Amino acid sequence: MIVGESWMAPAESLRAYERPAESPKRAEVLAASLVNKTGDPIDCMALIHRNGDVVSLGETVINTSGAQFEFAPFYRAWGRSIPPSWIDTSKAVMARARRG
Repeated sequence: MIVGESWMAPAESLRAYERPAESPKRAEVLAASLVNKTGDPIDCMALIHRNGDVVSLGETVINTSGAQFEFAPFYRAWGRSIPPSWIDTSKAVMARARRG
């Protein structure tokens, strides 16, 4: 399991090379990624709402279709193959990057 806090922003609102944390349209999120020896990886994300000292989470969004490359060493240790969908995702991202 990996749990972390990060920033997100709409892609169309970002200037060239601007990170979501630098965007005035940013939102703070709590994210968790989980894997096990069997089954598909799970990504969970919820918006963090702050009101002074009061912090709450928005609705949790769950995704099971992402490519979790950070867990590849676990898959190897467990004797699991990297899912073809992860490779396909990587190829699609690289193709879009080449197009600019």
